[in-house]
Amino acid sequence: MIAGSVGSEFNEEFKLPASDSKEAFDLLEDKFPAQSGDSAQIVFKAKGGVEAPGVKKEMTATFAEIEEYSAGALTRFPILEEGAAQGGWAGLYDVTPDWQPVIDRIPHVEGFYCVVGMSGHGFKIAPAIGQSVAEMVLDGACKTYDLSLFRYSRFAEHQSSRGAYGFGIVG
Repeated sequence: MIAGSVGSEFNEEFKLPASDSKEAFDLLEDKFPAQSGDSAQIVFKAKGGVEAPGVKKEMTATFAEIEEYSAGALTRFPILEEGAAQGGWAGLYDVTPDWQPVIDRIPHVEGFYCVVGMSGHGFKIAPAIGQSVAEMVLDGACKTYDLSLFRYSRFAEHQSSRGAYGFGIVG
């Protein structure tokens, strides 16, 4: 994370012998070479858009908190002051009304299979989803997992399901 704040590649041009910052960078390079250049993301979900007054207030408070933490990080790792922001992005958080994905064949459209509403969860469970959808397409139904919780019709049936924590994939 620290290396990512400094630049896209791990860089040791700054010579700070025997400093805490130098030791931290040496430790990062030695123990976590694959993480050199990593980055972090801040995502805001806002039904009214990020320009809505309440959302702007929350975002401003969040950015102020980040600045406060950044000041602490600069105290501990002064070399971070030479880092520069390299950009940003925004995207949609893809969820359904009950926060459970839809993994199903859509009955009124021939050959249409739907796998939506997973946002970040989809990436980590992609192998199981791929196997499930392959079985649905090739065999007519998923035999490995019970996907009934994720059926398309649950909304029309008023059978949506919220997880114990109010969000995420349950099953």
